[in-house]
Amino acid sequence: GAFSSSSSSSSSSSSSDSSSPSLPPTPAELRARQDVEYQAGLRQDNARRKKEEMKEKEEMQRAIQESILASQEQATAQHEQEVLEKLRQSIPEEPTTTNKSDVKTIQFRFSSGATLKRKFFGETKLRFVRAFVQVEMYKQEGRLVRCAMSTSYPRKSYGEEEDDMILEDTDMFASGHSVSLMVQDLDA
Repeated sequence: GAFSSSSSSSSSSSSSDSSSPSLPPTPAELRARQDVEYQAGLRQDNARRKKEEMKEKEEMQRAIQESILASQEQATAQHEQEVLEKLRQSIPEEPTTTNKSDVKTIQFRFSSGATLKRKFFGETKLRFVRAFVQVEMYKQEGRLVRCAMSTSYPRKSYGEEEDDMILEDTDMFASGHSVSLMVQDLDA
């Protein structure tokens, strides 16, 4: 009984269904479906491959940029060290003579609040005093800077344009053999 009722309900449902029972696809339909799926898979693979290639290209460009930056930084650091060494070599020895008439003492006041005293001969050019200051500022800040020096009273600034003046010819020692100079970082 259960078998016949099941078959009768099966036949009644198929008679009420207007479409024919589903048949396996023909080889042409199967091939067409496979072609569509294959093309979709190919597009996905191509898109993924392009995405990977773009990512690799971006990473390569980033690595090239980092390499260029590193070599530029290295060249800059090397140039800075060369300039620093030239400055160091240009600084005259500090006078140890007991003849005070030709010796000038300068107390440098840096914007950091640090002070430093150094003696120079009166015929020392300002460029060598500036070289001393630049080397000291490099020690403090770890970078080369352009700087100006000035007296507080009367206020007089000594920039790079006065580098060929010798200390004796400047007005900074009008009141004696020592002076206080404020140092300004022109690159700050």
